[in-house]
Amino acid sequence: MPMELYNLQGVSINVLNPYQLLEEKRVYEQGTGRKLRPKDFKSIEIIQQIIDAKS
Repeated sequence: MPMELYNLQGVSINVLNPYQLLEEKRVYEQGTGRKLRPKDFKSIEIIQQIIDAKS
């Protein structure tokens, strides 16, 4: 997953865009074998709303 590098007050950070973050949430269970928690489903809903608002 390519990440964008940002510089914030002299600190370099990698940032996932909303599409990348949503994909990470959607494949989490497959990669870890752990079930998604209620807050994960809420995060997916919020991320999808952000993506929809940008479109």
